[in-house]
Amino acid sequence: MYLAEEGHEVVVLTRQDRLAYDATPIHYVEMVRHAWQQLPSFSSITHATTTAIEKGKVTYRDADGVEKTIECDDIVL
Repeated sequence: MYLAEEGHEVVVLTRQDRLAYDATPIHYVEMVRHAWQQLPSFSSITHATTTAIEKGKVTYRDADGVEKTIECDDIVL
């Protein structure tokens, strides 16, 4: 969220069906999800399994098993 607030385009990949999967429901629904929705440069992809990380790109398999690639400048794990 910090990077998105600073103007960076941020895409978060997660294997789960939502971000912050282990957060308590009230915390997630009331605070975190609302904050993410307010950041136009922040997006997420759920049900994504990363298959490769290379210079300038991340490859993942989506919920349908289709392999996709996102180009990027930096990767934060």
